[in-house]
Amino acid sequence: MNYVFMFKNQIDFRKDRFIDMKMLKISIKQWFNMFKDNNKKMYICGSYNKFEEKELIDYITKDYMNKYNIKILNVGSFPKEFNKNKTSKINYQMLAAFNHLKEPMILCANDIFPIKLIDESHLNKEYMIRNNDYTKLPNIDKPEKLHWWELEHINTLKYFNNKFGTNFKTMYEGHSLYYITEEFINFLKANPYLMINSPRNLVLINWLKMKGEDIYKPGFCSMTFYSNNWMLDKKRLQQTKVVNITLPNHPKSKAFLNKVKKI
Repeated sequence: MNYVFMFKNQIDFRKDRFIDMKMLKISIKQWFNMFKDNNKKMYICGSYNKFEEKELIDYITKDYMNKYNIKILNVGSFPKEFNKNKTSKINYQMLAAFNHLKEPMILCANDIFPIKLIDESHLNKEYMIRNNDYTKLPNIDKPEKLHWWELEHINTLKYFNNKFGTNFKTMYEGHSLYYITEEFINFLKANPYLMINSPRNLVLINWLKMKGEDIYKPGFCSMTFYSNNWMLDKKRLQQTKVVNITLPNHPKSKAFLNKVKKI
């Protein structure tokens, strides 16, 4: 199976040159050791210049890449039609990776990874409901007062409801373990609006719901922080199989990452 780590070193956002690459190394190891699959093919995918690619390889190290069978998949510059916003660029990376591999793939990330054994039953499952009915959000009639993520989710839901006659209103937390197939890629290509304007995870979960599939598995994944509260207490960790690392430079997050790194 293909594991594609969609990676961008978010230096401007993190104010740290190495924390994202550190988490990427941990995530690669955790996916390799914690997902039940004996035929792993692992890729790091992104748009990199020569300096960025060399820095990435030097940090990950060639020995580490050989140990975990990792290859770099550099998608190069973005075509004009995709060079519009963060969403279109991310979707292009997924399309480029799929066109290269020509096989299904698991989309992986440096800040979301398993900490216990998982299998296919944990893929394409959201773990938290953000809002049961987006139409009841405060300021729903004032888009300028909504968060950008809420707007993307609302616009995706509206598209599905208008185009396909669904009645979707639920907003999920939106970070999970996604499995991409040719059928989904073809659906996305047939809906150019979604390709350019809707994050792939929001399109995927609503497409799966439209097909009648269950996409909710509460509690199996946990964020390290939520509303500035540390989440990984002993009770929560009993059911947590996957972590979503938020605030990675916080001392508690760093301590947790160091603990995982030693496993």
